[in-house]
Amino acid sequence: MEVFGCGKYVGVVFLFLLWSCALFANAQTGFLSIDCGGGNRIDPETHITWVSDDDFIHNVGEKADSYYSYMVKFYFRRLRVFPKPINKACYVLPLAPNVPHILRLSFVSANSTGYRDFNYSVETQDLLYMETVVFDNCLVCRSGNTLLSADSVLHICLIRTSDCADPSISAIELRRLKPGMYDTAKPGIMLHTDKRCDMGAEDVTRYPQDQFDRMWEPCKSLVTGTKSINVPKSISVSGTRNFPPSKVMQTAVVSNTSGSNNMYFSLGQSRSKNALAVLYFAELNSTGKRSFSVGINNVILTKEIDLAGNVPALGLPFQYDGTTEAIVNLQSKIPGVSPIINALEIHALFYTHPRTSSDDVKALRELGKAFSLNSWTSDPCFGLPWEGIICSNINNTVRISQINLSGRNLQGPIPSSLGQLTELVSMSLNNNEFNGIFPNLTSLSKLEKFFSGNKHLCPTKRKCRNHPRSVVAIALGVAGIVIVTAILVGIIIYRFKLRSPCTQPSPLDYLMVNVANSSKCRAFTLEEMRTATQNFTHKIGHGSFGTVFLGELQEGKQIAVKVLSVFNKHGIEQFSNEVDLLSRINHKKLVSFLGYCNESRDLMLVYEYMSGGSLSDNLYGAEPPKYSQLDWKTRLQIALDAAQGLEYLHVGCTPKIIHRDVKTSNILLDSNLNGKLADFGLSRVTGNDETSQINTTIKGTPGYLDPMYYKTHMLTDKSDVYSFGVVLFELICGRKPIDTKVSAEKILLTEWVTSYAGVDKDDANIQEMVDKRLGNRYNMKSIAHLTNLAWRCIANEPSGRPTISEVVAEIKESVKFEEEYCHVPDQVSLTLTSSFSSSL
Repeated sequence: MEVFGCGKYVGVVFLFLLWSCALFANAQTGFLSIDCGGGNRIDPETHITWVSDDDFIHNVGEKADSYYSYMVKFYFRRLRVFPKPINKACYVLPLAPNVPHILRLSFVSANSTGYRDFNYSVETQDLLYMETVVFDNCLVCRSGNTLLSADSVLHICLIRTSDCADPSISAIELRRLKPGMYDTAKPGIMLHTDKRCDMGAEDVTRYPQDQFDRMWEPCKSLVTGTKSINVPKSISVSGTRNFPPSKVMQTAVVSNTSGSNNMYFSLGQSRSKNALAVLYFAELNSTGKRSFSVGINNVILTKEIDLAGNVPALGLPFQYDGTTEAIVNLQSKIPGVSPIINALEIHALFYTHPRTSSDDVKALRELGKAFSLNSWTSDPCFGLPWEGIICSNINNTVRISQINLSGRNLQGPIPSSLGQLTELVSMSLNNNEFNGIFPNLTSLSKLEKFFSGNKHLCPTKRKCRNHPRSVVAIALGVAGIVIVTAILVGIIIYRFKLRSPCTQPSPLDYLMVNVANSSKCRAFTLEEMRTATQNFTHKIGHGSFGTVFLGELQEGKQIAVKVLSVFNKHGIEQFSNEVDLLSRINHKKLVSFLGYCNESRDLMLVYEYMSGGSLSDNLYGAEPPKYSQLDWKTRLQIALDAAQGLEYLHVGCTPKIIHRDVKTSNILLDSNLNGKLADFGLSRVTGNDETSQINTTIKGTPGYLDPMYYKTHMLTDKSDVYSFGVVLFELICGRKPIDTKVSAEKILLTEWVTSYAGVDKDDANIQEMVDKRLGNRYNMKSIAHLTNLAWRCIANEPSGRPTISEVVAEIKESVKFEEEYCHVPDQVSLTLTSSFSSSL
């Protein structure tokens, strides 16, 4: 693997020597600590040597201060950011082959929005792992992994997932372990550490107490009904699996109930279906003896563990199904003597993704080396394909199918190694400065080649001798033939249509649609969609775009497939807009876009399946789901979810995005009633300042449409705020925006609420309009607060409406009021119970 233009071995040897010198000087064998965006220094707490990342990323990206520059840990104060147009940037680190390593990555946000999200990948020749970093889940996002590879080079890559967030990283820590440790980690299997617990401790234990700088956190609260014990003596761990530090084994928990023979605790659910737990035991009473069995979910793992004061520590590993909660039971064999546990680890197991064919990788690397394509690092197809590369899955093997290097000002002869790309079907080399003779690619008989604009490149040796410009002539000749053929075909088709008066044109007629950002999202085939939806048999909805079908991909993920209706006049525009937009944005409060189908006359959009249906279905459905009676707290949470999704579009994206069709039918719910914003077919991109506006054709849904937008045709982000205000009133009142079954003056929800909401209305007025299905199970202060917010959102003048960030903050206040409230029914129940007791 080249290191930004350097040969593989030169770059790796240089990094290895650099690393070795630092380690030797500080006696931290096998440690590599990189302060991304920072400099060389020694940690005053652990005395671990930290180095700058300059030699590992070769000054790609920009150094910056983190938003939390006040943090105690110096390596959280700085970071390296990768702004546009960088889409993938890789750190190149030396790795000891066939030896396990712990890898810790730390991510700290560079700003306060909390909506920066991107992917990172860990890549070797036999391991590919990727994960998403979302900053609104954590102040400092840290990832701990254990890996083993036969490779000598490790790539840590930051991958852009949207135009709204620049990837960034604060610290990289690599710790070499001893051979045989964590033997579940193998080439192709990554261990992600969920927990590493020192059961009886009060503080975190790490280096130098742990020679491998693992971080053991206090977890005695994990096992209830226990007490901590500890001893000052050293505990022998020389023969213990994974060598837990003696300091960790000096503490433990036992039952605090005299005579108790059982101890139960939960490992919780893992991030993966496959999980690994390691339990550590040691007797801390020098004269004591314990014997107990260990079981999980009523399955005995080992019938008897015998511990005594002179017995070394013991590590017990077991794998289990991480999708269910795992309950561990320690049952004593000696009456009155409690079981004991000193420490535990919980890891999620992730299996590698398929790598690109090694022959293809070798050929591309020679090509990249020949033309100094420095961005071609790590795996060509994983995470984000190299620029100019298109990959395909052929017979369960990832292969290179297309190369486009047009207009790059590349110079020199083309390497013959391209002949190894046996699945290559198209290669465009137009408008460069290539010279010499195009290599004879006998293995690529079906290859379509384009290399016009390279005046010194000859397609064959003979053509090169005959005329230096023959390539251009051939290209022009071929182009002329193609044009003439196209004209003839068009005439034939036209005459055929004239001869076929019985043929009726379809309401919508189109050929293949040009999809923007197609390389950033998955293109499904029509056959894949037919298989996934069982030939489109399970219809789950119908919207303006077309019919929605339920499906399931081969990997087991349920999907919702929106099929464009032939009667939708604006369908192609909506399709193109949604693919272009959703391939560039990603947020947990937006329905995930999985890809599209653009084959022949079939256009489809593929999303994650939201099993809870739409908010509209749950409020008004003729056959509402079992949880349709949404309580007030749930409605508030759904409102907050949708508002945060909208805030991401308005604030987190650059430039900002206006949804233009916010309504309850475009807020979808999952099985846990978490809300996500959906349907971006009408969305528009605008500027970043608050006054940014677009003069555009009126589009939206009656009842939700901003009246000022309707009058002036000027679209702003406050138009979304107006529509969201209508949604808030729906949640409060349980009424549709337009109800034709009532008198004329009450048809519009926004007019009907004027009798109850407004600056001069008190709680009694507001309570009259509250959805009767809520009963009195709500805090009136919360209802009133949200009503006043909704009233501000639907102000006639956009300047009088709050920003979406203000909306989010106000909804959080309503949630706070509701959480502080004790519902009336519970109070009544308590009063009756007390009265009844006193009368006995």
